[in-house]
Amino acid sequence: HEHARTFPRLQAGEKMKVYFPKLNATLEGWAFDISLTGIGIKVNLPFLIDDNELIEVFASGITPNQHRMDCIIRRVIKNGDEVILGAEFIVDNSNFFKIVSFVYGQGSKMVFSLAIQNLRRILSYLLFTGELSDERKNPISSTKSLGK
Repeated sequence: HEHARTFPRLQAGEKMKVYFPKLNATLEGWAFDISLTGIGIKVNLPFLIDDNELIEVFASGITPNQHRMDCIIRRVIKNGDEVILGAEFIVDNSNFFKIVSFVYGQGSKMVFSLAIQNLRRILSYLLFTGELSDERKNPISSTKSLGK
């Protein structure tokens, strides 16, 4: 299941606030899973909530700044006393950078975060590119090695 994910997921662990505008209720939750498309939240719900309900989340993400994002609940999973919410960020041109900043940070923090997550991919790319570069430099020896 995780291999099918388009964006890498970050294991989080921070308190956050979740606002349910339909009920005018704010609860404290726990962000445990974050990606560029959404966030996983553990929360104790004193009321019922349905899929596709709108919420607002307030969390700091990788930066110390507080971010506010609109989300749609895509999954509601009861887990004992806790409820796990799978919330998808509502993304448009006006807030895309804010969501990227929330998930990955800004500047060098973003580069470091992305590099750590994709280190294997980056290394295999660099090694593969290095092999291609060596072949381009000396095409005669690479042709000989292919003929063996």
